[in-house]
Amino acid sequence: MILFEIWKIPTTPFILFIILGCAIAFFALRENISNFIAGFEIINGEIIKKGDYIKLESGEEGTVVNITWRHIEIKSFDEKTLIIPNSRLIKAKLEILRKPLKKAKEPFRFYTRLNAKELTGLKARNLTELLKYIKEMPDSVIFYHTHDFIEEYHYLIPQPSNDFALWIGNILGYEALAEKLSTIDIFEFSNIGEIRKRLSDIIEEYIINNPSDKDCEEGEEFHFIKSVSVIMPTPYIAHDLREFVQILKFISPNSLFFHIYEAKLRVGKISNDFSLWLSESLGEKKLAEAIMSIDPYMHTIEGIRSQIIYLIESHLEAEVTVG
Repeated sequence: MILFEIWKIPTTPFILFIILGCAIAFFALRENISNFIAGFEIINGEIIKKGDYIKLESGEEGTVVNITWRHIEIKSFDEKTLIIPNSRLIKAKLEILRKPLKKAKEPFRFYTRLNAKELTGLKARNLTELLKYIKEMPDSVIFYHTHDFIEEYHYLIPQPSNDFALWIGNILGYEALAEKLSTIDIFEFSNIGEIRKRLSDIIEEYIINNPSDKDCEEGEEFHFIKSVSVIMPTPYIAHDLREFVQILKFISPNSLFFHIYEAKLRVGKISNDFSLWLSESLGEKKLAEAIMSIDPYMHTIEGIRSQIIYLIESHLEAEVTVG
């Protein structure tokens, strides 16, 4: 300033230039300054730590893998790295999972299915023929005629009846028998053989008590159809309960159908795949039992998905801190 006076250079423009430069620098760096201040608070206050699982109200979630003065890095369950600025993080409502989640003994691999319908070429004109074929047909046929309605009408509650009851009531006109068959609770059975026997027993008893059978009209025969499934692995694997519930939110209905219905009956398992994994690989027996108690025949597929997600997230709430 002294030199400016000696050289008789006006100082006002220079001071204005300095003020303007400082203002421009402040506005250009204010985000970095804000992030730095927030980063100091995060690091010094240990608000979050590496290894924490966090969830922002805006939807981003994952495991914290790095914390810097400017941002934090989180890795989502699908191995994507997300960058969250510290200034944004400090203002957000967070769910912070402090306690590390238990790793499963064996990870859960999600599978899906492609299903094709195949005509067997066999058809029944009356109850006697229907009973004969029900006893002889492979499991894939019985499975189709007792479960196809779930896929066809998965949006309806309660679910429509099985195909046998519908044909007997609508075509043959045996309404009492149709009603009895429609009340069979398929959820009670652990394999197709048990369902086959219950169907056969009810129809056989009716034939014994009502020996005067009748043929349906031509063109109204019951056509036996086989369900042909191709099972394929998906790229999704869950190593703990958090990964499992996140994948469960977006897997296809076909995958849900396979793990809930098909694995239990056609593969001959005593429970659905989800409950088995929770019980045997994670030791979450109560949660497994709660999921197993959901009657899959009284809910839509999406309704079952919502219930399972609710049960798991409620189970995880005890380990979550809200910040």
